[in-house]
Amino acid sequence: MKNRLNSLARHRARPLLTGLLAGVVFALLADLPQAAAAPVPGAASAGARHTPGGKAGVHRRHRARVKGITALAISPDGRFVGGADGDSSVRVWNSAGDGQHAFAGHSGSPATAVAFSADGKRLISAGRDSNLRVWDVNTGAELGILSGHEHPVRTIVTSPAGNFIASAGEETRIMIWNADTGKLTAIFNRHTGFVNDLAASPDGRLLASAGADAQVLVWDVASGAVVNTLSGHAGQVNRVLFSPDGNSLFSAGDDARIIQWDVHSGKPVRELIGHQAPVNALAISPDGSALVSADDDNRLFVWNTATGAMIRSQTVSGGTINTLAFSPEGRLFTGDEDGRVQQWNIRTGNRLKTSIAGPRPR
Repeated sequence: MKNRLNSLARHRARPLLTGLLAGVVFALLADLPQAAAAPVPGAASAGARHTPGGKAGVHRRHRARVKGITALAISPDGRFVGGADGDSSVRVWNSAGDGQHAFAGHSGSPATAVAFSADGKRLISAGRDSNLRVWDVNTGAELGILSGHEHPVRTIVTSPAGNFIASAGEETRIMIWNADTGKLTAIFNRHTGFVNDLAASPDGRLLASAGADAQVLVWDVASGAVVNTLSGHAGQVNRVLFSPDGNSLFSAGDDARIIQWDVHSGKPVRELIGHQAPVNALAISPDGSALVSADDDNRLFVWNTATGAMIRSQTVSGGTINTLAFSPEGRLFTGDEDGRVQQWNIRTGNRLKTSIAGPRPR
């Protein structure tokens, strides 16, 4: 019955009831206005530099079908690590590594993204079944389904202010959901390719999106207007990330480039040079002093965000790192294609003894 209702929602654009969250019914608002703001004058460009990478609009196969741990998120209090798995499951581990819960997942479709609610009580996951699912962190109960995407979802983000959830993927639209009611409140539509990643500013006022069209767009969430178009990558942009103070934005892509942008002016501050392969993961330390990046050659880099200097680079053994996340106290977590979740000391570059998961048998 649920599948039939989902089908009706997609083909007839009628309201859809799919579940409960905190006693409120999720509803799909199918006829929402789509934000399509005029281009911003003076959109910044970081210039051209030939580096390895794909062309804009070409969708890398492993971005769409990743193996192992596809995404990680840390609860705001640092107690839990949430993970999305290519085997369709959604998992929550104790960050100390001594326990886990496995949730029902995405009906056999790979899970692709996870994010905690601002209060840490719920985990939101996304998958190639085109749905977002909301879970109770403590019980593992599914609280509801957010349906509206017509294609696989690649990325979700929750506002640190707790007011919205944003989702996007293998379509040009970005969907904005009310975090309390689960209602779809807006659709942003300006990209011309898939949307690979989303990031919310610390105050929840801005949303950044990374596109396969080689663009980074910065949106005003309240109005749906594009306030900056950041053009500097030579191939699709895979990751985007705000600094903790909200003044800088980092983007990384298939062209092996990481660009630091000034959020207020929309102009590039510097380029972090060192990768020789597509960059597929970014994370920034809680104090904003260090940026960590990982690429397709399984190279892990640590950068000084104040100067752009490379602090350390190393080759990591095992499967390719798909995702990075920092805990509030500064521990780095990595998730890889072999299904491992590991902890690192970024000052020394050493793995900590505790591995939360994996590797799984081949």
